Amino acid sequence: MKEFNGAGSIVTTPTVVGKLSKITMKTFQIHNKWFRALLHVAAWVIIFSLPYLLKSPYEQQKIRRPDTQGFLYLDGITNIFWVGVFYLNAFYLTERFI
Repeated sequence: MKEFNGAGSIVTTPTVVGKLSKITMKTFQIHNKWFRALLHVAAWVIIFSLPYLLKSPYEQQKIRRPDTQGFLYLDGITNIFWVGVFYLNAFYLTERFI
């Protein structure tokens, strides 16, 4: 990067990008496929259980409507669909189009 000092001459300063390009980042990889699958399942369980875990305690005192069981089935099927879309995108579409 070139900058001008008060005397009108050009002063060359090292760029931040030049300094950062010398830094290498170590990647964390899990090579055991069963452990990796278990981590994915655990992450999905946590993500999909958050709405139920963060539900207000006042809603538990209300009378349950008859369609609550149907909603739970629909919610589960929809969650499975979104997991499928995520992995389709992560493993197939991203590699094919990028």
